[in-house]
Amino acid sequence: MNSFKRENVELPLSAVWLMNSISEYKGKQELYAKQSPQILKTLLEAALIESAESSNRIEGVTVDYVRLKPLVIGHSKPRDRSEEEVAGYRKALDLIHSKYKSLRITPETVKELHRLCRGESWDAGKWKQKDNEIIRKHPTKISRPLRNSLPCDGFLEYSPFS
Repeated sequence: MNSFKRENVELPLSAVWLMNSISEYKGKQELYAKQSPQILKTLLEAALIESAESSNRIEGVTVDYVRLKPLVIGHSKPRDRSEEEVAGYRKALDLIHSKYKSLRITPETVKELHRLCRGESWDAGKWKQKDNEIIRKHPTKISRPLRNSLPCDGFLEYSPFS
């Protein structure tokens, strides 16, 4: 910001309006957080529950809605494998939210998040050891593989982490 003090910088009016709006809303957000912390807490809890339910449903994991809040917010003990997945997802979110400033995207971080999500399963925190074979089935009953490589191979090959 000090660079603006040295010379007369012209900014487009739309940028000035946008910066003014951001400043105004930041002040409103801080005021709202001070005056209505319970409402913000409730909204955060609802977002965490919806996120956990949706993300796990994508993976085919379903949990009774009555059990979601105790698992995600109350840290209730999981009763079965599906509930372990939801609880693990919450642990991964906890790590991200608590260390977001210092958390680096590295293969070790990805494996740690996987370990948290998978809990006590045999593959928790490990890279896949076997290829996934995705098969396309045609109406003519002819099947052929679409992909036959480990997803991590490409990531590590082109990644700045390797």
